Amino acid sequence: MVWLEELVDRLDPPPPHLVESIHLLITVCQALT
Repeated sequence: MVWLEELVDRLDPPPPHLVESIHLLITVCQALT
């Protein structure tokens, strides 16, 4: 999920709630694979 990390890096500073949502999404995607 490199593109998600790049998206977070572009948002400077990223909103904390968005960061938490993305981390949760990454965790779910990793659990499914």
